[in-house]
Amino acid sequence: MEQIKVTFLMMAYNAEKYIAKAIESVLNQTESSIVLCIRNNGSTDSTGEIIRRYAELDSRIHVVENEKNNVSQEGITPFQTGWWPYTEETAGEYFSIIDSDDYLAPDFAEVMYSAAKRASADMVVAGHYFVNEETNEVVGQRTPPRVEMDKIEEIGVNFVQLYNGMRTWWGKLFQKDFFIRHHSECWDNIEPLSWTIDTVVMLNYLVRCRMLVCIDRPLYYFLSRKNSSYNTRPFGYLRLCEADILYSAGFNVLDKLNIRSSENETFLLNLHWTYIVEALNGLNHTSNMVSPLKTLERLGDLFSNNIVSSYLESSFAQIFVACEPYIRRAMNSEQEKNVIWGSYLSRLVYLMEQVPQDTKLYFPLLLSCVCDPQNKNRAGRGFILKVNQENNNLSYGQKWFLSCSRQILEYYYEHPQLLVEEIDSRDRDDSLTEKENLLIESFQQEDMSKACDLIEEISQQSPLNRIAMYYRIYVATLIDEFPLALVMAASAKVLWPNDKDIQLLYWNILNSLND
Repeated sequence: MEQIKVTFLMMAYNAEKYIAKAIESVLNQTESSIVLCIRNNGSTDSTGEIIRRYAELDSRIHVVENEKNNVSQEGITPFQTGWWPYTEETAGEYFSIIDSDDYLAPDFAEVMYSAAKRASADMVVAGHYFVNEETNEVVGQRTPPRVEMDKIEEIGVNFVQLYNGMRTWWGKLFQKDFFIRHHSECWDNIEPLSWTIDTVVMLNYLVRCRMLVCIDRPLYYFLSRKNSSYNTRPFGYLRLCEADILYSAGFNVLDKLNIRSSENETFLLNLHWTYIVEALNGLNHTSNMVSPLKTLERLGDLFSNNIVSSYLESSFAQIFVACEPYIRRAMNSEQEKNVIWGSYLSRLVYLMEQVPQDTKLYFPLLLSCVCDPQNKNRAGRGFILKVNQENNNLSYGQKWFLSCSRQILEYYYEHPQLLVEEIDSRDRDDSLTEKENLLIESFQQEDMSKACDLIEEISQQSPLNRIAMYYRIYVATLIDEFPLALVMAASAKVLWPNDKDIQLLYWNILNSLND
Protein backbone atom coordinates (compact mmCIF):
# COMPACT_ATOMS: atom_id res chain seq x y z
CA MET A 1 0.00 0.00 0.00
CA GLU A 2 1.28 3.48 -0.89
CA GLN A 3 2.54 5.48 2.08
CA ILE A 4 -0.05 8.05 3.16
CA LYS A 5 1.60 11.44 3.22
CA VAL A 6 -1.14 13.57 4.79
CA THR A 7 -4.16 12.51 6.85
CA PHE A 8 -6.84 15.18 6.96
CA LEU A 9 -8.98 15.21 10.11
CA MET A 10 -12.48 16.66 10.15
CA MET A 11 -15.42 16.66 12.54
CA ALA A 12 -18.78 17.76 11.23
CA TYR A 13 -22.02 18.77 12.89
CA ASN A 14 -25.00 19.96 10.84
CA ALA A 15 -22.77 21.26 8.05
CA GLU A 16 -24.98 20.23 5.11
CA LYS A 17 -24.58 23.62 3.41
CA TYR A 18 -20.79 23.52 3.37
CA ILE A 19 -19.34 20.05 3.79
CA ALA A 20 -19.45 18.98 0.13
CA LYS A 21 -17.11 21.82 -0.83
CA ALA A 22 -14.81 21.00 2.09
CA ILE A 23 -14.62 17.31 1.13
CA GLU A 24 -14.03 18.05 -2.56
CA SER A 25 -11.21 20.46 -1.73
CA VAL A 26 -9.43 17.56 0.00
CA LEU A 27 -10.13 14.97 -2.68
CA ASN A 28 -8.97 17.34 -5.45
CA GLN A 29 -5.54 17.96 -3.95
CA THR A 30 -2.64 17.85 -6.41
CA GLU A 31 -0.99 15.51 -3.91
CA SER A 32 -3.06 12.33 -4.11
CA SER A 33 -1.41 10.34 -1.32
CA ILE A 34 -3.88 11.60 1.24
CA VAL A 35 -6.82 10.32 3.25
CA LEU A 36 -9.74 12.14 4.86
CA CYS A 37 -11.00 10.90 8.23
CA ILE A 38 -14.34 12.41 9.23
CA ARG A 39 -16.25 12.18 12.49
CA ASN A 40 -19.94 12.85 11.87
CA ASN A 41 -20.57 14.42 15.25
CA GLY A 42 -24.22 13.47 15.77
CA SER A 43 -25.58 15.61 12.92
CA THR A 44 -29.36 15.91 12.69
CA ASP A 45 -29.48 17.25 9.13
CA SER A 46 -28.26 15.62 5.90
CA THR A 47 -24.55 15.98 6.76
CA GLY A 48 -24.15 12.26 7.43
CA GLU A 49 -25.84 11.32 4.15
CA ILE A 50 -23.52 13.65 2.20
CA ILE A 51 -20.44 12.20 3.90
CA ARG A 52 -21.50 8.61 3.22
CA ARG A 53 -22.20 9.39 -0.43
CA TYR A 54 -18.67 10.72 -0.94
CA ALA A 55 -17.20 7.78 1.01
CA GLU A 56 -18.89 5.34 -1.37
CA LEU A 57 -17.25 7.10 -4.32
CA ASP A 58 -13.72 7.51 -2.91
CA SER A 59 -11.97 4.93 -0.72
CA ARG A 60 -9.70 7.60 0.73
CA ILE A 61 -12.58 8.80 2.93
CA HIS A 62 -13.01 7.06 6.30
CA VAL A 63 -16.06 7.85 8.41
CA VAL A 64 -16.81 7.51 12.12
CA GLU A 65 -20.41 8.09 13.26
CA ASN A 66 -21.57 9.56 16.57
CA GLU A 67 -25.16 8.99 17.59
CA LYS A 68 -24.95 11.96 19.95
CA ASN A 69 -23.22 15.30 19.48
CA ASN A 70 -19.83 15.47 21.23
CA VAL A 71 -19.95 11.89 22.54
CA SER A 72 -18.44 9.00 20.58
CA GLN A 73 -19.88 5.50 20.63
CA GLU A 74 -17.07 4.59 23.04
CA GLY A 75 -17.98 7.49 25.35
CA ILE A 76 -15.05 9.68 24.28
CA THR A 77 -15.68 13.43 24.37
CA PRO A 78 -13.83 16.24 22.59
CA PHE A 79 -10.82 16.28 22.53
CA GLN A 80 -9.69 13.29 24.51
CA THR A 81 -7.28 10.73 23.14
CA GLY A 82 -9.21 8.74 20.54
CA TRP A 83 -11.48 11.62 19.53
CA TRP A 84 -9.79 12.42 16.22
CA PRO A 85 -11.10 9.73 13.82
CA TYR A 86 -7.86 8.19 12.53
CA THR A 87 -6.59 4.64 12.98
CA GLU A 88 -3.14 3.13 12.78
CA GLU A 89 -3.87 2.23 9.15
CA THR A 90 -5.11 5.72 8.18
CA ALA A 91 -2.48 7.75 10.05
CA GLY A 92 -0.13 9.29 7.50
CA GLU A 93 3.21 10.95 7.97
CA TYR A 94 1.46 14.21 8.79
CA PHE A 95 -1.93 15.26 10.15
CA SER A 96 -3.91 18.30 9.06
CA ILE A 97 -7.20 19.53 10.55
CA ILE A 98 -9.87 21.08 8.32
CA ASP A 99 -13.17 22.54 9.48
CA SER A 100 -16.29 21.21 7.77
CA ASP A 101 -17.29 24.67 6.47
CA ASP A 102 -13.88 25.66 5.08
CA TYR A 103 -11.87 24.52 2.07
CA LEU A 104 -8.28 24.17 0.83
CA ALA A 105 -6.20 25.52 -2.01
CA PRO A 106 -5.63 22.65 -4.50
CA ASP A 107 -1.89 22.48 -3.74
CA PHE A 108 -2.22 22.75 0.06
CA ALA A 109 -0.97 19.22 0.73
CA GLU A 110 1.74 19.33 -1.94
CA VAL A 111 3.28 22.61 -0.77
CA MET A 112 2.96 21.87 2.95
CA TYR A 113 4.27 18.30 2.73
CA SER A 114 7.22 19.34 0.59
CA ALA A 115 8.20 22.03 3.12
CA ALA A 116 7.76 19.62 6.02
CA LYS A 117 9.97 16.91 4.48
CA ARG A 118 12.65 19.35 3.41
CA ALA A 119 13.08 20.68 6.95
CA SER A 120 12.00 17.58 8.93
CA ALA A 121 9.47 19.87 10.56
CA ASP A 122 7.34 19.08 13.58
CA MET A 123 4.86 21.66 12.41
CA VAL A 124 4.16 23.64 9.24
CA VAL A 125 2.00 26.76 9.26
CA ALA A 126 0.35 28.35 6.22
CA GLY A 127 -1.56 31.58 5.75
CA HIS A 128 -5.30 31.71 5.11
CA TYR A 129 -7.93 33.74 3.30
CA PHE A 130 -11.12 35.08 4.87
CA VAL A 131 -14.13 34.38 2.65
CA ASN A 132 -17.45 36.18 2.96
CA GLU A 133 -20.20 33.55 3.19
CA GLU A 134 -22.81 35.68 1.40
CA THR A 135 -20.69 36.82 -1.57
CA ASN A 136 -18.12 33.99 -1.60
CA GLU A 137 -15.49 36.68 -2.10
CA VAL A 138 -12.10 36.82 -0.41
CA VAL A 139 -12.26 39.77 1.99
CA GLY A 140 -8.90 39.49 3.67
CA GLN A 141 -5.97 37.28 4.52
CA ARG A 142 -3.59 36.47 7.35
CA THR A 143 -0.11 35.39 6.35
CA PRO A 144 2.76 34.41 8.68
CA PRO A 145 6.34 35.49 7.99
CA ARG A 146 8.51 32.97 6.15
CA VAL A 147 10.22 30.99 8.91
CA GLU A 148 12.30 27.84 9.04
CA MET A 149 13.97 27.37 12.40
CA ASP A 150 15.12 24.55 14.62
CA LYS A 151 15.75 26.88 17.59
CA ILE A 152 12.22 27.87 18.50
CA GLU A 153 13.56 30.34 21.10
CA GLU A 154 14.64 32.54 18.18
CA ILE A 155 11.04 33.45 17.34
CA GLY A 156 11.16 36.34 19.84
CA VAL A 157 11.37 39.11 17.25
CA ASN A 158 8.72 37.40 15.12
CA PHE A 159 6.39 36.43 17.99
CA VAL A 160 3.66 38.96 17.17
CA GLN A 161 3.50 37.93 13.51
CA LEU A 162 3.80 34.23 14.30
CA TYR A 163 1.08 34.41 16.93
CA ASN A 164 -1.48 35.30 14.27
CA GLY A 165 -0.55 32.12 12.44
CA MET A 166 -1.08 30.13 15.63
CA ARG A 167 -4.64 31.24 16.30
CA THR A 168 -6.21 28.21 14.64
CA TRP A 169 -5.48 24.50 14.43
CA TRP A 170 -6.52 24.35 10.80
CA GLY A 171 -4.17 25.35 8.00
CA LYS A 172 -1.32 23.37 9.60
CA LEU A 173 0.62 20.14 9.21
CA PHE A 174 1.61 18.21 12.32
CA GLN A 175 4.22 15.48 12.12
CA LYS A 176 2.39 12.31 13.23
CA ASP A 177 4.62 11.32 16.16
CA PHE A 178 4.81 14.94 17.34
CA PHE A 179 1.02 15.29 17.22
CA ILE A 180 0.37 12.04 19.10
CA ARG A 181 3.23 12.28 21.61
CA HIS A 182 2.07 15.65 22.94
CA HIS A 183 -1.66 15.10 22.53
CA SER A 184 -2.52 14.77 26.23
CA GLU A 185 -0.35 17.78 27.17
CA CYS A 186 -1.84 19.99 24.46
CA TRP A 187 -5.47 18.88 24.39
CA ASP A 188 -6.37 17.69 27.88
CA ASN A 189 -8.37 20.00 30.16
CA ILE A 190 -9.47 22.29 27.33
CA GLU A 191 -13.01 20.96 26.86
CA PRO A 192 -14.63 23.86 28.81
CA LEU A 193 -13.10 26.29 26.29
CA SER A 194 -15.22 27.19 23.30
CA TRP A 195 -13.85 30.11 21.31
CA THR A 196 -10.17 30.21 22.27
CA ILE A 197 -9.59 26.48 22.13
CA ASP A 198 -7.72 26.54 18.79
CA THR A 199 -5.19 29.10 19.93
CA VAL A 200 -4.55 27.54 23.34
CA VAL A 201 -3.89 24.14 21.68
CA MET A 202 -1.57 25.68 19.10
CA LEU A 203 0.41 27.62 21.72
CA ASN A 204 0.78 24.38 23.69
CA TYR A 205 2.23 22.70 20.61
CA LEU A 206 4.42 25.70 19.79
CA VAL A 207 6.45 25.51 23.01
CA ARG A 208 7.09 21.80 22.33
CA CYS A 209 8.01 22.25 18.67
CA ARG A 210 11.66 21.65 17.74
CA MET A 211 11.41 22.50 14.05
CA LEU A 212 8.90 25.04 12.78
CA VAL A 213 8.25 26.06 9.19
CA CYS A 214 5.94 28.91 8.17
CA ILE A 215 4.89 29.48 4.57
CA ASP A 216 4.14 33.09 3.69
CA ARG A 217 1.28 32.20 1.40
CA PRO A 218 -2.46 31.62 2.07
CA LEU A 219 -3.37 28.00 1.33
CA TYR A 220 -6.53 27.68 3.41
CA TYR A 221 -9.95 29.34 2.91
CA PHE A 222 -11.79 30.24 6.12
CA LEU A 223 -15.50 30.88 5.66
CA SER A 224 -16.53 33.90 7.71
CA ARG A 225 -20.13 33.30 8.71
CA LYS A 226 -22.21 36.15 10.10
CA ASN A 227 -24.22 33.84 12.35
CA SER A 228 -21.41 31.51 13.34
CA SER A 229 -21.15 30.50 16.99
CA TYR A 230 -18.00 32.65 17.25
CA ASN A 231 -19.68 35.82 16.03
CA THR A 232 -22.79 35.28 18.15
CA ARG A 233 -21.10 34.00 21.30
CA PRO A 234 -22.70 35.39 24.45
CA PHE A 235 -20.71 37.80 26.56
CA GLY A 236 -20.27 37.01 30.23
CA TYR A 237 -18.03 35.60 32.91
CA LEU A 238 -17.06 32.52 30.86
CA ARG A 239 -15.92 34.67 27.93
CA LEU A 240 -13.73 36.65 30.32
CA CYS A 241 -12.30 33.40 31.67
CA GLU A 242 -11.44 32.34 28.12
CA ALA A 243 -9.73 35.67 27.48
CA ASP A 244 -7.72 35.17 30.68
CA ILE A 245 -6.73 31.60 29.76
CA LEU A 246 -5.65 32.77 26.31
CA TYR A 247 -3.61 35.56 27.89
CA SER A 248 -1.96 33.10 30.30
CA ALA A 249 -1.19 30.67 27.47
CA GLY A 250 0.52 33.48 25.57
CA PHE A 251 2.66 34.42 28.57
CA ASN A 252 3.49 30.75 29.06
CA VAL A 253 5.05 30.82 25.58
CA LEU A 254 7.04 33.96 26.43
CA ASP A 255 8.34 32.38 29.63
CA LYS A 256 9.03 28.89 28.25
CA LEU A 257 10.95 30.34 25.31
CA ASN A 258 12.46 33.18 27.34
CA ILE A 259 11.26 35.81 24.88
CA ARG A 260 9.60 38.33 27.19
CA SER A 261 9.84 41.88 25.91
CA SER A 262 7.76 45.03 26.30
CA GLU A 263 6.56 44.62 22.72
CA ASN A 264 5.44 41.01 23.20
CA GLU A 265 3.82 41.72 26.57
CA THR A 266 1.95 44.76 25.22
CA PHE A 267 0.75 42.68 22.29
CA LEU A 268 -0.78 40.09 24.62
CA LEU A 269 -2.47 42.81 26.71
CA ASN A 270 -3.92 44.41 23.57
CA LEU A 271 -5.04 40.99 22.36
CA HIS A 272 -6.81 40.35 25.67
CA TRP A 273 -8.79 43.56 25.26
CA THR A 274 -9.47 42.90 21.56
CA TYR A 275 -10.95 39.52 22.41
CA ILE A 276 -13.21 41.14 25.01
CA VAL A 277 -14.38 43.82 22.54
CA GLU A 278 -15.22 41.12 19.99
CA ALA A 279 -17.11 39.19 22.65
CA LEU A 280 -19.02 42.34 23.65
CA ASN A 281 -20.64 42.26 20.21
CA GLY A 282 -22.45 39.15 21.37
CA LEU A 283 -24.69 41.43 23.44
CA ASN A 284 -26.14 42.74 20.16
CA HIS A 285 -27.53 39.37 19.09
CA THR A 286 -31.15 38.68 19.95
CA SER A 287 -30.33 35.14 21.06
CA ASN A 288 -28.00 36.57 23.72
CA MET A 289 -30.30 39.33 24.99
CA VAL A 290 -30.54 39.31 28.79
CA SER A 291 -32.20 41.51 31.39
CA PRO A 292 -30.74 44.99 32.07
CA LEU A 293 -29.44 43.90 35.46
CA LYS A 294 -27.79 40.81 33.97
CA THR A 295 -26.17 42.97 31.27
CA LEU A 296 -24.78 45.33 33.91
CA GLU A 297 -23.62 42.37 35.98
CA ARG A 298 -21.70 40.94 33.02
CA LEU A 299 -20.15 44.30 32.23
CA GLY A 300 -19.26 44.63 35.91
CA ASP A 301 -17.38 41.34 35.64
CA LEU A 302 -15.35 42.93 32.83
CA PHE A 303 -14.36 45.95 34.92
CA SER A 304 -13.50 43.65 37.86
CA ASN A 305 -11.36 41.30 35.79
CA ASN A 306 -7.87 40.78 37.19
CA ILE A 307 -6.06 41.14 33.87
CA VAL A 308 -8.17 44.12 32.80
CA SER A 309 -7.04 45.74 36.07
CA SER A 310 -3.50 45.92 34.67
CA TYR A 311 -4.60 48.32 31.95
CA LEU A 312 -7.91 49.66 33.24
CA GLU A 313 -6.59 52.94 34.61
CA SER A 314 -4.47 53.83 31.59
CA SER A 315 -7.20 52.80 29.13
CA PHE A 316 -10.31 53.64 31.15
CA ALA A 317 -11.77 56.03 28.56
CA GLN A 318 -11.34 53.51 25.74
CA ILE A 319 -12.84 50.68 27.79
CA PHE A 320 -15.74 52.80 28.98
CA VAL A 321 -16.57 53.97 25.45
CA ALA A 322 -16.70 50.34 24.28
CA CYS A 323 -19.11 49.39 27.08
CA GLU A 324 -21.23 52.54 27.16
CA PRO A 325 -23.74 51.55 24.42
CA TYR A 326 -24.64 48.40 26.34
CA ILE A 327 -24.87 50.25 29.66
CA ARG A 328 -27.10 52.86 28.03
CA ARG A 329 -29.35 50.20 26.54
CA ALA A 330 -29.85 48.76 30.02
CA MET A 331 -30.58 52.25 31.37
CA ASN A 332 -33.19 52.93 28.69
CA SER A 333 -35.02 49.65 29.16
CA GLU A 334 -38.48 49.73 30.71
CA GLN A 335 -37.63 46.47 32.43
CA GLU A 336 -36.01 46.90 35.86
CA LYS A 337 -35.82 50.63 35.13
CA ASN A 338 -35.49 51.69 38.79
CA VAL A 339 -33.17 49.09 40.29
CA ILE A 340 -30.57 49.51 37.55
CA TRP A 341 -29.33 52.66 39.33
CA GLY A 342 -27.86 50.41 41.98
CA SER A 343 -25.16 49.62 39.40
CA TYR A 344 -22.18 51.96 39.52
CA LEU A 345 -21.88 51.62 35.73
CA SER A 346 -25.30 53.11 35.05
CA ARG A 347 -24.60 55.87 37.59
CA LEU A 348 -21.30 56.66 35.85
CA VAL A 349 -23.02 57.09 32.49
CA TYR A 350 -25.77 59.22 34.02
CA LEU A 351 -23.22 61.31 35.90
CA MET A 352 -21.06 62.06 32.88
CA GLU A 353 -24.07 62.97 30.79
CA GLN A 354 -26.36 64.79 33.23
CA VAL A 355 -24.26 66.35 36.01
CA PRO A 356 -21.91 69.29 35.26
CA GLN A 357 -18.38 68.68 36.50
CA ASP A 358 -18.20 72.07 38.20
CA THR A 359 -21.06 71.32 40.60
CA LYS A 360 -20.47 70.05 44.12
CA LEU A 361 -22.79 67.12 43.42
CA TYR A 362 -20.37 65.68 40.87
CA PHE A 363 -17.68 64.78 43.40
CA PRO A 364 -19.79 62.65 45.80
CA LEU A 365 -21.59 60.86 42.95
CA LEU A 366 -18.34 59.99 41.21
CA LEU A 367 -16.70 59.00 44.48
CA SER A 368 -19.59 56.62 45.21
CA CYS A 369 -18.95 54.86 41.90
CA VAL A 370 -15.27 54.40 42.72
CA CYS A 371 -16.04 53.15 46.25
CA ASP A 372 -18.86 50.83 45.19
CA PRO A 373 -18.19 47.30 46.55
CA GLN A 374 -18.92 45.88 43.09
CA ASN A 375 -16.20 48.08 41.57
CA LYS A 376 -13.28 45.89 42.62
CA ASN A 377 -10.75 47.53 40.31
CA ARG A 378 -11.93 51.06 41.16
CA ALA A 379 -12.91 51.98 37.62
CA GLY A 380 -12.95 55.77 37.32
CA ARG A 381 -10.30 56.28 40.01
CA GLY A 382 -7.96 58.13 37.67
CA PHE A 383 -10.87 60.15 36.34
CA ILE A 384 -11.93 61.39 39.77
CA LEU A 385 -8.40 62.60 40.47
CA LYS A 386 -8.19 64.31 37.07
CA VAL A 387 -11.51 66.12 37.51
CA ASN A 388 -10.57 67.42 40.94
CA GLN A 389 -7.10 68.51 39.82
CA GLU A 390 -8.70 70.61 37.07
CA ASN A 391 -11.15 72.22 39.50
CA ASN A 392 -9.83 75.35 41.18
CA ASN A 393 -12.77 75.61 43.55
CA LEU A 394 -12.00 72.73 45.90
CA SER A 395 -12.96 72.37 49.52
CA TYR A 396 -10.34 71.71 52.19
CA GLY A 397 -11.48 68.12 52.36
CA GLN A 398 -11.12 67.63 48.62
CA LYS A 399 -7.61 69.11 48.71
CA TRP A 400 -6.69 66.66 51.47
CA PHE A 401 -8.13 63.84 49.37
CA LEU A 402 -5.90 64.81 46.44
CA SER A 403 -2.82 64.87 48.69
CA CYS A 404 -3.34 61.28 49.89
CA SER A 405 -1.07 58.53 48.62
CA ARG A 406 -2.50 55.76 46.49
CA GLN A 407 -2.00 53.29 49.32
CA ILE A 408 -4.00 55.43 51.77
CA LEU A 409 -6.80 55.94 49.25
CA GLU A 410 -6.99 52.21 48.60
CA TYR A 411 -7.76 51.73 52.27
CA TYR A 412 -10.39 54.45 52.25
CA TYR A 413 -12.04 53.15 49.09
CA GLU A 414 -12.65 49.95 51.02
CA HIS A 415 -14.17 51.97 53.89
CA PRO A 416 -16.16 54.75 52.19
CA GLN A 417 -17.92 56.01 55.32
CA LEU A 418 -14.56 56.63 56.99
CA LEU A 419 -13.42 58.51 53.87
CA VAL A 420 -16.56 60.63 53.79
CA GLU A 421 -16.26 61.48 57.49
CA GLU A 422 -12.57 62.35 57.06
CA ILE A 423 -13.27 64.73 54.16
CA ASP A 424 -16.30 66.27 55.86
CA SER A 425 -14.39 66.82 59.12
CA ARG A 426 -11.81 68.91 57.26
CA ASP A 427 -14.56 71.05 55.75
CA ARG A 428 -16.37 71.47 59.04
CA ASP A 429 -16.49 74.55 61.28
CA ASP A 430 -19.01 76.07 63.66
CA SER A 431 -20.82 77.84 60.86
CA LEU A 432 -21.45 74.53 59.10
CA THR A 433 -23.12 73.04 62.17
CA GLU A 434 -25.30 76.13 62.41
CA LYS A 435 -26.33 75.83 58.76
CA GLU A 436 -27.18 72.15 59.24
CA ASN A 437 -29.51 73.05 62.12
CA LEU A 438 -31.14 75.76 60.01
CA LEU A 439 -31.63 73.26 57.17
CA ILE A 440 -33.40 70.78 59.45
CA GLU A 441 -35.52 73.60 60.87
CA SER A 442 -36.45 74.83 57.38
CA PHE A 443 -37.75 71.38 56.45
CA GLN A 444 -39.74 71.17 59.65
CA GLN A 445 -41.29 74.52 58.80
CA GLU A 446 -41.77 73.42 55.15
CA ASP A 447 -39.78 76.40 53.91
CA MET A 448 -38.51 74.66 50.78
CA SER A 449 -36.98 77.75 49.20
CA LYS A 450 -34.76 78.42 52.20
CA ALA A 451 -34.00 74.72 52.55
CA CYS A 452 -32.78 74.48 48.94
CA ASP A 453 -30.56 77.55 49.40
CA LEU A 454 -29.03 76.01 52.50
CA ILE A 455 -28.42 72.69 50.73
CA GLU A 456 -26.40 74.49 48.06
CA GLU A 457 -24.55 76.60 50.62
CA ILE A 458 -23.61 73.60 52.77
CA SER A 459 -22.59 71.50 49.74
CA GLN A 460 -20.38 74.34 48.52
CA GLN A 461 -18.47 74.24 51.79
CA SER A 462 -18.64 70.46 52.34
CA PRO A 463 -19.51 68.39 49.22
CA LEU A 464 -19.76 65.22 51.30
CA ASN A 465 -22.03 66.58 53.99
CA ARG A 466 -24.42 63.84 55.00
CA ILE A 467 -27.32 66.11 56.08
CA ALA A 468 -27.21 68.17 52.88
CA MET A 469 -27.15 65.01 50.77
CA TYR A 470 -30.06 63.46 52.69
CA TYR A 471 -32.29 66.48 52.19
CA ARG A 472 -31.17 67.00 48.59
CA ILE A 473 -32.43 63.48 47.83
CA TYR A 474 -35.64 64.17 49.76
CA VAL A 475 -36.31 67.37 47.78
CA ALA A 476 -35.74 65.53 44.49
CA THR A 477 -38.41 62.99 45.43
CA LEU A 478 -40.88 65.75 46.37
CA ILE A 479 -40.61 67.34 42.93
CA ASP A 480 -40.54 63.97 41.12
CA GLU A 481 -37.04 64.54 39.80
CA PHE A 482 -36.24 61.00 38.77
CA PRO A 483 -33.89 59.27 38.09
CA LEU A 484 -31.68 61.90 39.81
CA ALA A 485 -33.25 61.06 43.18
CA LEU A 486 -32.47 57.38 42.69
CA VAL A 487 -28.93 58.08 41.47
CA MET A 488 -28.24 60.23 44.52
CA ALA A 489 -29.89 57.76 46.89
CA ALA A 490 -27.93 54.81 45.45
CA SER A 491 -24.74 56.87 45.73
CA ALA A 492 -25.48 57.86 49.32
CA LYS A 493 -26.19 54.21 50.11
CA VAL A 494 -22.58 53.41 49.10
CA LEU A 495 -20.98 56.38 50.86
CA TRP A 496 -22.86 55.91 54.14
CA PRO A 497 -23.26 52.10 54.31
CA ASN A 498 -23.77 52.12 58.10
CA ASP A 499 -26.28 54.96 58.17
CA LYS A 500 -29.73 53.48 58.75
CA ASP A 501 -31.59 56.63 57.70
CA ILE A 502 -29.73 56.81 54.38
CA GLN A 503 -30.28 53.11 53.71
CA LEU A 504 -33.98 53.38 54.57
CA LEU A 505 -34.40 56.43 52.34
CA TYR A 506 -33.04 54.53 49.35
CA TRP A 507 -35.33 51.55 49.86
CA ASN A 508 -38.36 53.76 50.51
CA ILE A 509 -37.81 55.58 47.23
CA LEU A 510 -37.37 52.30 45.39
CA ASN A 511 -40.51 50.79 46.93
CA SER A 512 -42.61 53.87 46.19
CA LEU A 513 -41.62 53.76 42.52
CA ASN A 514 -42.34 50.05 42.24
CA ASP A 515 -45.83 50.32 43.78
